[in-house]
Amino acid sequence: MGLAIFWIFFYHTGIEFPGLRELFALGWMGVDIFFFVSGYGLCASLTKHDSIKNFYGRRFKRIIPTWWLILATMAVIGTTASLKGFPTTWTDLFYWFTGLGWWTDNCYFEWYIPTLLAFYLLAPLLAKQTIQTLIIAIIAAIIAAITLGGGNCPALDHIYMSYSRIPIYIFGFLLYKVKAHHTNIKVNHWLPFCIIGLIWFAIGMYIKNFHIAFGLTIARTAIPLFIVPMLSITGWLIGKCRPIETILTFMGLISLEMYLLHINHEFSKAIESSILSGVHSDFIKIVWFALVLSGAWILHHTINWVTQIRKTPN
Repeated sequence: MGLAIFWIFFYHTGIEFPGLRELFALGWMGVDIFFFVSGYGLCASLTKHDSIKNFYGRRFKRIIPTWWLILATMAVIGTTASLKGFPTTWTDLFYWFTGLGWWTDNCYFEWYIPTLLAFYLLAPLLAKQTIQTLIIAIIAAIIAAITLGGGNCPALDHIYMSYSRIPIYIFGFLLYKVKAHHTNIKVNHWLPFCIIGLIWFAIGMYIKNFHIAFGLTIARTAIPLFIVPMLSITGWLIGKCRPIETILTFMGLISLEMYLLHINHEFSKAIESSILSGVHSDFIKIVWFALVLSGAWILHHTINWVTQIRKTPN
Protein backbone atom coordinates (compact mmCIF):
# COMPACT_ATOMS: atom_id res chain seq x y z
CA MET A 1 0.00 0.00 0.00
CA GLY A 2 2.88 2.35 0.80
CA LEU A 3 4.54 1.63 -2.52
CA ALA A 4 1.22 2.10 -4.32
CA ILE A 5 0.49 5.52 -2.81
CA PHE A 6 4.05 6.70 -3.54
CA TRP A 7 3.65 5.61 -7.16
CA ILE A 8 0.20 7.19 -7.42
CA PHE A 9 1.27 10.51 -5.92
CA PHE A 10 4.08 11.14 -8.38
CA TYR A 11 1.97 9.86 -11.25
CA HIS A 12 -0.56 12.58 -10.49
CA THR A 13 1.97 15.34 -9.87
CA GLY A 14 4.42 14.23 -12.55
CA ILE A 15 8.21 14.05 -12.40
CA GLU A 16 10.36 15.56 -15.16
CA PHE A 17 13.61 13.77 -14.28
CA PRO A 18 14.50 11.33 -17.12
CA GLY A 19 13.93 7.70 -16.16
CA LEU A 20 11.70 8.56 -13.25
CA ARG A 21 9.31 10.28 -15.64
CA GLU A 22 8.71 7.02 -17.49
CA LEU A 23 8.44 5.01 -14.28
CA PHE A 24 5.84 7.27 -12.71
CA ALA A 25 3.90 7.49 -16.00
CA LEU A 26 2.63 4.01 -15.05
CA GLY A 27 1.72 5.11 -11.53
CA TRP A 28 -1.99 4.64 -12.22
CA MET A 29 -1.27 0.95 -11.57
CA GLY A 30 -0.95 1.87 -7.91
CA VAL A 31 -4.74 2.11 -7.75
CA ASP A 32 -4.98 -1.40 -9.16
CA ILE A 33 -2.70 -2.51 -6.32
CA PHE A 34 -5.11 -0.80 -3.90
CA PHE A 35 -8.07 -2.77 -5.25
CA PHE A 36 -6.12 -6.03 -5.34
CA VAL A 37 -4.95 -5.67 -1.73
CA SER A 38 -8.43 -4.57 -0.68
CA GLY A 39 -10.05 -7.64 -2.24
CA TYR A 40 -7.50 -9.91 -0.57
CA GLY A 41 -7.97 -8.29 2.84
CA LEU A 42 -11.76 -8.20 2.63
CA CYS A 43 -11.89 -11.90 1.75
CA ALA A 44 -9.63 -12.67 4.71
CA SER A 45 -11.87 -10.67 7.04
CA LEU A 46 -15.13 -12.20 5.83
CA THR A 47 -13.75 -15.74 5.71
CA LYS A 48 -12.80 -15.52 9.39
CA HIS A 49 -16.50 -15.50 10.33
CA ASP A 50 -16.75 -11.71 10.49
CA SER A 51 -20.42 -10.69 10.78
CA ILE A 52 -21.79 -8.46 8.04
CA LYS A 53 -22.66 -5.82 10.64
CA ASN A 54 -19.12 -5.73 12.05
CA PHE A 55 -17.65 -5.90 8.56
CA TYR A 56 -19.45 -2.80 7.32
CA GLY A 57 -19.20 -1.04 10.69
CA ARG A 58 -15.40 -1.16 10.73
CA ARG A 59 -15.11 -0.05 7.16
CA PHE A 60 -17.52 2.82 7.75
CA LYS A 61 -15.38 4.01 10.68
CA ARG A 62 -12.18 3.71 8.69
CA ILE A 63 -13.30 5.48 5.53
CA ILE A 64 -16.36 7.70 5.98
CA PRO A 65 -15.15 10.08 8.77
CA THR A 66 -11.87 10.74 6.93
CA TRP A 67 -13.59 11.07 3.57
CA TRP A 68 -16.31 13.42 4.79
CA LEU A 69 -13.83 15.60 6.69
CA ILE A 70 -11.71 15.94 3.55
CA LEU A 71 -14.81 16.60 1.44
CA ALA A 72 -16.05 19.31 3.83
CA THR A 73 -12.65 21.00 4.06
CA MET A 74 -12.03 20.91 0.33
CA ALA A 75 -15.55 22.14 -0.43
CA VAL A 76 -14.95 25.24 1.67
CA ILE A 77 -11.45 25.87 0.29
CA GLY A 78 -12.32 25.10 -3.32
CA THR A 79 -15.52 27.11 -3.37
CA THR A 80 -13.89 30.08 -1.62
CA ALA A 81 -11.01 30.02 -4.10
CA SER A 82 -13.46 29.58 -7.03
CA LEU A 83 -11.75 26.39 -8.19
CA LYS A 84 -13.42 24.50 -11.02
CA GLY A 85 -15.60 21.50 -10.14
CA PHE A 86 -16.29 22.36 -6.50
CA PRO A 87 -19.87 22.52 -5.10
CA THR A 88 -21.80 25.77 -5.38
CA THR A 89 -25.39 24.59 -4.80
CA TRP A 90 -27.22 22.26 -2.40
CA THR A 91 -27.59 19.75 -5.22
CA ASP A 92 -23.84 19.86 -5.79
CA LEU A 93 -23.26 19.20 -2.09
CA PHE A 94 -25.56 16.18 -2.20
CA TYR A 95 -23.62 14.64 -5.09
CA TRP A 96 -20.34 15.70 -3.46
CA PHE A 97 -20.89 14.03 -0.07
CA THR A 98 -22.66 10.88 -1.26
CA GLY A 99 -20.20 10.11 -4.05
CA LEU A 100 -23.13 9.79 -6.45
CA GLY A 101 -21.63 12.62 -8.46
CA TRP A 102 -19.04 10.19 -9.79
CA TRP A 103 -21.63 7.69 -10.98
CA THR A 104 -23.94 10.31 -12.49
CA ASP A 105 -21.20 12.58 -13.89
CA ASN A 106 -22.15 15.47 -11.63
CA CYS A 107 -20.21 17.30 -8.92
CA TYR A 108 -17.66 15.00 -7.25
CA PHE A 109 -14.30 15.23 -5.49
CA GLU A 110 -12.70 11.96 -6.60
CA TRP A 111 -13.69 8.56 -7.94
CA TYR A 112 -11.80 5.97 -5.88
CA ILE A 113 -13.87 6.03 -2.66
CA PRO A 114 -17.25 5.91 -4.48
CA THR A 115 -15.91 2.93 -6.45
CA LEU A 116 -14.52 1.20 -3.36
CA LEU A 117 -17.81 1.64 -1.49
CA ALA A 118 -19.68 0.11 -4.41
CA PHE A 119 -17.20 -2.79 -4.51
CA TYR A 120 -17.76 -3.34 -0.78
CA LEU A 121 -21.34 -4.29 -1.60
CA LEU A 122 -20.00 -7.21 -3.62
CA ALA A 123 -17.55 -8.38 -0.94
CA PRO A 124 -19.81 -10.69 1.13
CA LEU A 125 -21.04 -12.41 -2.03
CA LEU A 126 -17.54 -12.82 -3.51
CA ALA A 127 -16.14 -14.18 -0.25
CA LYS A 128 -18.61 -17.10 -0.41
CA GLN A 129 -17.62 -18.20 -3.90
CA THR A 130 -15.39 -21.13 -4.81
CA ILE A 131 -12.08 -20.76 -6.65
CA GLN A 132 -13.68 -22.01 -9.87
CA THR A 133 -16.55 -19.52 -9.60
CA LEU A 134 -14.17 -16.62 -8.95
CA ILE A 135 -12.12 -17.55 -12.03
CA ILE A 136 -15.29 -17.51 -14.12
CA ALA A 137 -16.27 -14.16 -12.57
CA ILE A 138 -12.88 -12.66 -13.45
CA ILE A 139 -13.10 -13.85 -17.05
CA ALA A 140 -16.65 -12.48 -17.32
CA ALA A 141 -15.57 -9.15 -15.78
CA ILE A 142 -12.66 -8.89 -18.23
CA ILE A 143 -14.91 -9.54 -21.23
CA ALA A 144 -17.51 -7.06 -19.95
CA ALA A 145 -14.89 -4.36 -19.25
CA ILE A 146 -13.27 -4.67 -22.68
CA THR A 147 -16.68 -4.70 -24.36
CA LEU A 148 -17.74 -1.53 -22.53
CA GLY A 149 -14.35 0.14 -23.01
CA GLY A 150 -14.40 -0.42 -26.74
CA GLY A 151 -18.08 0.32 -27.21
CA ASN A 152 -19.94 3.55 -27.64
CA CYS A 153 -21.98 3.94 -24.47
CA PRO A 154 -21.95 7.61 -23.38
CA ALA A 155 -23.78 6.77 -20.14
CA LEU A 156 -20.83 4.62 -18.99
CA ASP A 157 -17.85 6.29 -20.66
CA HIS A 158 -17.00 8.46 -17.66
CA ILE A 159 -16.82 5.52 -15.21
CA TYR A 160 -14.44 3.31 -17.19
CA MET A 161 -11.88 3.76 -14.39
CA SER A 162 -14.28 1.89 -12.10
CA TYR A 163 -15.56 -1.01 -14.17
CA SER A 164 -12.08 -1.73 -15.57
CA ARG A 165 -10.92 -2.42 -11.97
CA ILE A 166 -13.50 -5.13 -11.24
CA PRO A 167 -11.24 -8.00 -12.47
CA ILE A 168 -8.29 -7.03 -10.26
CA TYR A 169 -10.60 -6.59 -7.26
CA ILE A 170 -12.08 -10.08 -7.70
CA PHE A 171 -8.57 -11.43 -8.23
CA GLY A 172 -7.73 -10.36 -4.67
CA PHE A 173 -10.49 -12.68 -3.42
CA LEU A 174 -9.26 -15.45 -5.68
CA LEU A 175 -5.69 -15.25 -4.42
CA TYR A 176 -6.80 -15.42 -0.80
CA LYS A 177 -8.90 -18.50 -1.57
CA VAL A 178 -5.93 -20.13 -3.33
CA LYS A 179 -3.64 -19.44 -0.37
CA ALA A 180 -6.29 -20.60 2.11
CA HIS A 181 -6.32 -23.95 0.31
CA HIS A 182 -2.52 -24.10 0.74
CA THR A 183 -2.02 -24.38 -3.00
CA ASN A 184 1.66 -24.24 -3.87
CA ILE A 185 2.13 -21.86 -6.81
CA LYS A 186 5.52 -22.31 -8.49
CA VAL A 187 7.36 -19.99 -10.85
CA ASN A 188 6.69 -22.22 -13.85
CA HIS A 189 2.95 -21.92 -13.09
CA TRP A 190 3.04 -18.13 -13.27
CA LEU A 191 5.48 -17.69 -16.15
CA PRO A 192 3.09 -18.36 -19.07
CA PHE A 193 0.46 -16.07 -17.52
CA CYS A 194 3.07 -13.34 -16.96
CA ILE A 195 4.19 -13.46 -20.57
CA ILE A 196 0.62 -13.33 -21.86
CA GLY A 197 -0.25 -10.58 -19.39
CA LEU A 198 2.71 -8.39 -20.29
CA ILE A 199 2.01 -8.75 -24.03
CA TRP A 200 -1.66 -7.99 -23.37
CA PHE A 201 -0.64 -4.98 -21.26
CA ALA A 202 1.68 -3.69 -24.00
CA ILE A 203 -1.12 -3.98 -26.59
CA GLY A 204 -3.41 -1.99 -24.33
CA MET A 205 -0.81 0.74 -23.84
CA TYR A 206 -0.36 0.95 -27.61
CA ILE A 207 -4.11 1.22 -28.23
CA LYS A 208 -4.23 3.92 -25.53
CA ASN A 209 -2.51 6.27 -27.99
CA PHE A 210 -5.62 6.13 -30.19
CA HIS A 211 -8.44 5.31 -27.75
CA ILE A 212 -7.55 6.10 -24.15
CA ALA A 213 -10.50 4.40 -22.42
CA PHE A 214 -10.30 1.24 -24.51
CA GLY A 215 -6.51 1.01 -24.30
CA LEU A 216 -6.34 1.53 -20.54
CA THR A 217 -9.17 -0.94 -20.00
CA ILE A 218 -7.25 -3.62 -21.90
CA ALA A 219 -4.07 -2.81 -19.95
CA ARG A 220 -5.87 -2.96 -16.60
CA THR A 221 -7.53 -6.28 -17.32
CA ALA A 222 -4.06 -7.72 -18.04
CA ILE A 223 -2.69 -6.80 -14.60
CA PRO A 224 -4.13 -9.85 -12.72
CA LEU A 225 -1.92 -12.07 -14.87
CA PHE A 226 1.34 -10.57 -13.60
CA ILE A 227 0.60 -8.59 -10.43
CA VAL A 228 1.53 -11.36 -7.97
CA PRO A 229 5.04 -11.96 -9.38
CA MET A 230 5.50 -8.19 -9.76
CA LEU A 231 4.59 -7.50 -6.12
CA SER A 232 6.50 -10.55 -4.87
CA ILE A 233 9.73 -9.44 -6.54
CA THR A 234 9.21 -5.83 -5.48
CA GLY A 235 8.46 -6.88 -1.90
CA TRP A 236 11.57 -9.06 -1.81
CA LEU A 237 13.74 -6.16 -3.00
CA ILE A 238 12.18 -3.72 -0.51
CA GLY A 239 12.71 -6.24 2.28
CA LYS A 240 16.45 -6.09 1.60
CA CYS A 241 16.51 -2.48 2.80
CA ARG A 242 14.92 -2.11 6.23
CA PRO A 243 14.76 1.74 6.24
CA ILE A 244 12.82 1.77 2.95
CA GLU A 245 10.55 -1.01 4.20
CA THR A 246 9.84 0.97 7.37
CA ILE A 247 9.06 4.16 5.45
CA LEU A 248 6.74 2.39 3.00
CA THR A 249 4.98 0.56 5.84
CA PHE A 250 4.36 3.92 7.51
CA MET A 251 3.02 5.34 4.24
CA GLY A 252 0.80 2.31 3.79
CA LEU A 253 -0.81 2.97 7.16
CA ILE A 254 -1.83 6.49 6.07
CA SER A 255 -2.32 5.74 2.36
CA LEU A 256 -6.03 6.61 2.46
CA GLU A 257 -5.33 10.04 3.91
CA MET A 258 -2.44 10.66 1.50
CA TYR A 259 -4.65 9.76 -1.43
CA LEU A 260 -7.49 12.06 -0.43
CA LEU A 261 -5.26 15.02 0.42
CA HIS A 262 -3.74 15.25 -3.05
CA ILE A 263 -6.17 13.57 -5.43
CA ASN A 264 -8.23 16.57 -6.56
CA HIS A 265 -6.17 17.93 -9.43
CA GLU A 266 -7.54 21.47 -9.32
CA PHE A 267 -6.66 21.71 -5.63
CA SER A 268 -3.22 20.15 -6.09
CA LYS A 269 -2.34 22.50 -8.94
CA ALA A 270 -3.40 25.50 -6.88
CA ILE A 271 -1.19 24.40 -3.97
CA GLU A 272 1.79 23.52 -6.16
CA SER A 273 1.67 26.88 -7.93
CA SER A 274 1.88 28.65 -4.58
CA ILE A 275 4.94 26.70 -3.35
CA LEU A 276 8.35 28.25 -3.96
CA SER A 277 7.49 29.90 -7.25
CA GLY A 278 10.47 30.03 -9.59
CA VAL A 279 12.26 26.84 -8.44
CA HIS A 280 12.49 23.52 -10.29
CA SER A 281 9.10 21.81 -10.66
CA ASP A 282 10.37 18.47 -9.31
CA PHE A 283 11.50 20.16 -6.10
CA ILE A 284 8.05 21.73 -5.74
CA LYS A 285 6.45 18.30 -6.05
CA ILE A 286 8.77 16.86 -3.39
CA VAL A 287 7.80 19.71 -1.04
CA TRP A 288 4.12 19.05 -1.80
CA PHE A 289 4.69 15.35 -1.08
CA ALA A 290 6.22 16.21 2.31
CA LEU A 291 3.24 18.42 3.13
CA VAL A 292 0.76 15.71 2.14
CA LEU A 293 2.68 13.11 4.17
CA SER A 294 2.65 15.33 7.27
CA GLY A 295 -1.00 16.26 6.82
CA ALA A 296 -1.99 12.62 6.32
CA TRP A 297 -0.23 11.59 9.54
CA ILE A 298 -2.00 14.33 11.52
CA LEU A 299 -5.36 13.51 9.92
CA HIS A 300 -4.98 9.78 10.56
CA HIS A 301 -4.24 10.21 14.25
CA THR A 302 -6.93 12.86 14.68
CA ILE A 303 -9.62 10.62 13.17
CA ASN A 304 -8.36 7.66 15.22
CA TRP A 305 -8.59 9.71 18.38
CA VAL A 306 -12.11 10.89 17.57
CA THR A 307 -13.48 7.50 16.51
CA GLN A 308 -11.36 5.41 18.91
CA ILE A 309 -10.11 3.14 16.16
CA ARG A 310 -7.33 0.89 17.41
CA LYS A 311 -6.84 -1.18 14.30
CA THR A 312 -6.77 -0.18 10.65
CA PRO A 313 -9.27 -2.28 8.66
CA ASN A 314 -8.49 -3.40 5.14
